[in-house]
Amino acid sequence: MVLALLRDPSASGSDLAATLGVSRATVSTYAKELAEVGLLSRDDGYAVERPETLITLLVRYADSFGVDAASFATDADAYIRYDP
Repeated sequence: MVLALLRDPSASGSDLAATLGVSRATVSTYAKELAEVGLLSRDDGYAVERPETLITLLVRYADSFGVDAASFATDADAYIRYDP
């Protein structure tokens, strides 16, 4: 779910469910767990907290997270922004 949100930060719960092939209830359950550990904000939709930190960790440990993370890592620079 985090990878899907990093790829599409504007994704809704329904969008995530469709992308991940799970129910909307499953997305909600995992979103709650991610929010409880500080990785996700649910204030106005879903938003990854500290995305740059998560991207760095995903790139560094991509092989530990599996094929989807490794695929994300190869394109990670496209998801990093610099706002001066």
